[in-house]
Amino acid sequence: MNYKLKDCFRYTEERFNDYAELSYHIPQIIFNTLYYAIKILHIFGVSRLLKSMATKQISKFDLSNDEVVKFVLTKNQFQVADFINKNRIDYPIIGLGFSHKTVDLSINKVQLLLFSLYSWDKIEYLYREAKSDDLLLKNNIRLFEFIGISNVLDLLPNFKVAIKFNDHGPHSTYLFDKLKEKNTKCVFIQHSTTGKYMPNILYHDLNYLFSQQSAEHYDNKDNRVRFILGCDLRIKKLEFEITHESEGNAILIATNELDRLEPVIECIEKLKKAFPERKIIYRPHPRDKRKLKTNLVDEISNKKLPVDLARSEMVLTNESGIALEALAVGKFFYKCSFFSKNIDNYGFLENELIQNHFQNIDELIKAISNKEITYSKSKLQHFVGNLDTFNETMIFLKMEINQLKS
Repeated sequence: MNYKLKDCFRYTEERFNDYAELSYHIPQIIFNTLYYAIKILHIFGVSRLLKSMATKQISKFDLSNDEVVKFVLTKNQFQVADFINKNRIDYPIIGLGFSHKTVDLSINKVQLLLFSLYSWDKIEYLYREAKSDDLLLKNNIRLFEFIGISNVLDLLPNFKVAIKFNDHGPHSTYLFDKLKEKNTKCVFIQHSTTGKYMPNILYHDLNYLFSQQSAEHYDNKDNRVRFILGCDLRIKKLEFEITHESEGNAILIATNELDRLEPVIECIEKLKKAFPERKIIYRPHPRDKRKLKTNLVDEISNKKLPVDLARSEMVLTNESGIALEALAVGKFFYKCSFFSKNIDNYGFLENELIQNHFQNIDELIKAISNKEITYSKSKLQHFVGNLDTFNETMIFLKMEINQLKS
């Protein structure tokens, strides 16, 4: 293999080095043991069985006549892909490390790891690359997933156009590189808020961006790359699923894996004491598997976001795109900077969308008691785009995709 696995982290290396919480690995001694175990399995022919399993799984779905497909890697990406499937951008969806009953071809995380094991040459290369590189060692499980993605792509037909929903994550970067090796045109459709840690260049053949804020983030002054300025598809999706009026008075706390659980738990306990009449809903990020050790939270939710927003009057986060969705449907919003170190990757503070954030719980409780408005409604469109142009933009996007495949 000539491909350097570290290239997968070219847009995330700095962030992964800054935040140890983002690493995804097994201890090196287990990694070494696994390598030799796979070698033994390969000698005894297990790799042929695994390849047969992968071929059988993929052959269930005839994609040979499809010129355009969508690849999704996470639940959030799927929700955007599924939404636009119902709004003219209707192409088969392939889930890599993600499964759902409505996905045309699902390869779940376990299958992706298993399907990585039948290519001994790739495993050998993975081990050789990783054992001398600290970043790769800290993400050694991801490396197996990369090999799984590569093997799945080898079994799929060549597509003229592939639609992706991420431009910075290591899996998405690896997927892009492998698709370009097959001369596939790649379309990037933004699925989340643009942050400072994301690449500031547009490198896909066609790019769909949410808003002016997104366009300003990317350096495309010479119009080197084609892009379409649309609206935040998550917000448009919410318009179909939720009303702007509050239906409940709960406090929704949405965290991610960068937040420390100790201040989150302390916040829940003090909020429950200050507002015993309010239900406290805790909504961790889908990737965050840590256990919340308190019995004062009323519910730990993995429900759809519109359900949680409809039940809530107040939304608390530190750094999350949920802020935009909460503000768009008229919720009170409070940025809890004390959940971790102060983070403003999305530029909500810098661009004055959020005009007040909270460094301690007492200030937060006072603001909630007074139903303090902490944001500027006039700044919202800068981040979410013009929602009224959604239908026209989808028609135009479809035309542009058709041109790519011709």
